[in-house]
Amino acid sequence: MASLGGRRFTAVFVALLALGIAASYSSSLGIGFYFDDLYGIHNNPTIRSLRNIPSFFTDPHAFWTDRTQADVRPVLLITYALNYTVSGLAPWSYHVLNLLLHFVAALLVFVLVRDHVWWPARERGPSGDARIPAAAAALFFALAPLNTQPVDYVWARSALLSTTLYLGAFLAFLRRRWTLGAVLFALALLTKAIAVTLPAMLLIYDSGVALSSRSSSRLPWRSPTSRTGRPSCRAGRPRPASKRG
Repeated sequence: MASLGGRRFTAVFVALLALGIAASYSSSLGIGFYFDDLYGIHNNPTIRSLRNIPSFFTDPHAFWTDRTQADVRPVLLITYALNYTVSGLAPWSYHVLNLLLHFVAALLVFVLVRDHVWWPARERGPSGDARIPAAAAALFFALAPLNTQPVDYVWARSALLSTTLYLGAFLAFLRRRWTLGAVLFALALLTKAIAVTLPAMLLIYDSGVALSSRSSSRLPWRSPTSRTGRPSCRAGRPRPASKRG
């Protein structure tokens, strides 16, 4: 697989990722509603009509039948309302959407590592050596047992959805697609408050890139003097010593 070109490698990887997720999580399609699912989905009348979508943005009790809890997560509730429109209380559509979100999040991990995170930077890109560790990172993210809960447990979709939007916004900002990044960031914030950390993560990334660039500029092969102590070709030829009379 490592011998494949950039586009072919990406196509094969996407197919393997889809097969891996399908094989690992296909049994989740029949899982019903349990625990918090009952309060937020199964017994929640607000998600049973798309006409209630405006109230998702203003009513802190819309997402929970028991008024002991209050929160505003309109984007999350919209996805549940769409699922209810498709399949009612049959759980299959809820799990299908969870699997699609998990697949997209894993693809974003692949692209971020391949094009922006892997170091040295010269190995990045669709045809660079970074595509191998990027694929490994994405497969680990997709198939790690730690992610079973947000994928299988429908009420935990907030973590899955906010992660997908968060990674999408991060990638959009790195590629200077400011409008798309702002929209995805806003959607992530309206899904789960933890998304507020995105600006800090962008600053950390930018600081890391700047630090790495300064460090690489001091590497031996970037210095005008080579390891042998002789001037490199970049420094030009040494000037001959002047003769003393």
